[in-house]
Amino acid sequence: MKKTKAEIIKYINELKGYQGYVQFSDRPIENIFREFNNISIDAKKGFVYEAHFYNGVDSITIKQVNESWLVDIEENTAIDNTQYLWA
Repeated sequence: MKKTKAEIIKYINELKGYQGYVQFSDRPIENIFREFNNISIDAKKGFVYEAHFYNGVDSITIKQVNESWLVDIEENTAIDNTQYLWA
């Protein structure tokens, strides 16, 4: 699915029970979610360059492409829960 800048921030902030990270265009990665939590980010001045999230089953990839953001959701990608995404 394709989203605008405002839509992608809203979409990310509505994610519940995920872990992952957000890379903004204007700063180093500072939005890292190591535990399965509700996601909350502050857009500040930059824009989301890329983001990756996982909730134990589904994997979400977000990439900025020109004036839009592409969201790819891979369903049922469960991995062995004894291994954590963030070591």
